[in-house]
Amino acid sequence: MEYQKVDINNPDALIIEELEKEFNFEQYDLDEKDILRTIKINRLLKRYKDVFEREFALETFYVIARATPINLTSVFQIINLDKKNFLDLIKELRYFELIDIDADNVIELTKKGKQYAQELGVDIFL
Repeated sequence: MEYQKVDINNPDALIIEELEKEFNFEQYDLDEKDILRTIKINRLLKRYKDVFEREFALETFYVIARATPINLTSVFQIINLDKKNFLDLIKELRYFELIDIDADNVIELTKKGKQYAQELGVDIFL
């Protein structure tokens, strides 16, 4: 049996690898349920339109929701966005009280953020 090595100095590394695999799926067949789900998600996103109009906003929120709590640097590593726009997006998510960041730059969904993630159908598993 082969075990996966985890860098104990960077515990987010395994999470990052797993989320990158999710974002890079090659083939996915859409069906009617996916279209209906997209319509529902678009309606939910309008609640925080100022945040989710931004480039990579939904992807960023998804990463945080899936891996909460996660280090800010790890989220930045996954999201392909320049530093200024990334930090502006993080500020916006904080402004709407969807996330919180501690002194060690660890991001975690707030109660409001967790509730919103669940409404969007994100499985919060960590």
